[in-house]
Amino acid sequence: MPYPFTPEQLTALSAEIDNQLRELRTEFSSEVLKGAKRHRMLPDKQYLAIERAAGEEPGTFLQRFIRVARKDLCEEGGVLYGQWKKWGD
Repeated sequence: MPYPFTPEQLTALSAEIDNQLRELRTEFSSEVLKGAKRHRMLPDKQYLAIERAAGEEPGTFLQRFIRVARKDLCEEGGVLYGQWKKWGD
């Protein structure tokens, strides 16, 4: 079976991933939100990408995602629950 990527493509993908990880480590927002909202703890680029993809404020989306993921993992009938029961860890 042939490999899905050439060595050159793997090198380019690896370099792009390294660049994006470097950006995420260094570009944290300096914005401080006041009142009931929490401080923004995501880099600006990641914050904007989640906001565009989810169509809502990332903090709200991530809280909802956590609830759904926990339910799927911890409650009988969830896909992740079933996989955990079948394969353990």
